Parts: sequence; C-alpha cells; structure tokens
Amino acid sequence: MSLDRWIETLGSVLTPLGERLGSVLPRALAGGALLLAGWLLARLLRVWVAAGVARLGRLVAWRPVEGGLGRVGVEQPPGEVVGSVVFWGVLVVFVAAATDVVGLPVLAAWLGAASTYLPRLLLAILIVVAGVVAGSLARDAARTAARAARRQSP
Repeated sequence: MSLDRWIETLGSVLTPLGERLGSVLPRALAGGALLLAGWLLARLLRVWVAAGVARLGRLVAWRPVEGGLGRVGVEQPPGEVVGSVVFWGVLVVFVAAATDVVGLPVLAAWLGAASTYLPRLLLAILIVVAGVVAGSLARDAARTAARAARRQSP
C-alpha cells in the first residue's frame, strides 16, 4: 500500500470524526458553562440562605430544633442544613438543563423528573423533622410537668 493510499484512508476516517467533534464541542462547552454558572449560583444561594436562617435563629429559640436535628443524626446548625438543601436543589436543576443542552435526552428527562420529585421529598423530610422536634418538645414538657407534680405532692 502506498503512502498516498494511507493518507487518503486516514483522511476518510478522520474527516467524519472531526465534523462530529465540531458539532458536539460547542454544545459540550455550553453545557460546561451552564454547570459552572449553576454551581456558582448554588454556592451563593447556600451562603445567603444559611445566613438568613441563622439571622432568623437569633430571633427565634432554635434549641428544640437543634435538639431534634441532633436526635435524627444531623450535627450541623439548621441554617447550614437548609442551605445545603437549597444548594443541591439548584444544582440538580442546572445539571438537568446542562444535559439537555449537551444533547443527552434520556438523562435530561430523568433529572427533570427527579427535580419535580425533589420538592415532595423535601416536604417529607421536613414533616419527619417537624415530628421529631414536636416530639422532643412534648417530651420536655411532660418531663417538666412530672417534675413539678413530684415537688407539689405531699
């Protein structure tokens, strides 16, 4: 086989590859830029929400909430927990948008469905945490009432 034949064969193989790469590369760059923007926005919102919840915590007594979260196994303050939930929620939405831009319809549809299911999941978690906190408050009230009853009984 001559050198000209090799070059012709190599050119016929690489030309469609280059065309395909040329059509995919702009979408991949746009998806990457969208992911970067989403990550930055999610981090910014996490900081803002955590600070806002912390300010709210100074106005309201968080002790029962922190105690309830500790019983569930969450060691972070409530502001950080809410901020992390906001971070991941925003990031999932941007990942779904980026996969749609890149041209991965199956993954984009799955992430879109997950992002619509996410509020229900967060509400369920909130209900469980509220139940634990309410139970903690009720236990403390019952314990205080029992101690007061022991002191008053003759």
